[in-house]
Amino acid sequence: MALTYLRDSLEHKTIDDFSTTNKKGIRYYKPDAHFPGATHIGILCSTQSWRTPENYELVKKSIIHCIELMKYVDVYITFKAKTHFVGPFNFNWQLAGSKIENVQRDSYALVWWLRNPDGLGRLGVVRDIPDFKAAYDYLYDLVISGDLLNKQTEMSLKRFRDIIAIEDSWRSEKSVFCDVFFHGLNALNNAGYEISDI
Repeated sequence: MALTYLRDSLEHKTIDDFSTTNKKGIRYYKPDAHFPGATHIGILCSTQSWRTPENYELVKKSIIHCIELMKYVDVYITFKAKTHFVGPFNFNWQLAGSKIENVQRDSYALVWWLRNPDGLGRLGVVRDIPDFKAAYDYLYDLVISGDLLNKQTEMSLKRFRDIIAIEDSWRSEKSVFCDVFFHGLNALNNAGYEISDI
């Protein structure tokens, strides 16, 4: 099903091909619309049986196409369930444009931003997709410079600790450093970056 959603997304020319808006401006998926979300891509990252040369090419082509469709679209797409709307796990198609200065504005943004490259690295094609490679190169620079930790606010670090921290206690600076950089290094390692020299 995940591959089907990626394959079918190649037929879309604009965001209006698979979604629409109501009178209040809420954008939602059309019935039976096929456009991949974070769950579809996450399934592919976590499974192996689909991995053939043909499917790798399909995934690369589809993701590049979806990025182009969504790159400049700053909207959250929901599902319409009768009279109310349900929020799905949308994928961050603007990942390459995310900068750490922007994630500071939202205390949860560091966690959500870092989760994307952490899981995506297992997809096996991220370095072949220019926008994804740009995001990983940026993460690499943040790790090398130390800015992955240095540019965080107290609130963004608190959210990080509450949601994805591994260390039992953050009473020492070393624990904070290890926790934050573990996720960055793990994402880079999964994507095939050489991290032994970091």
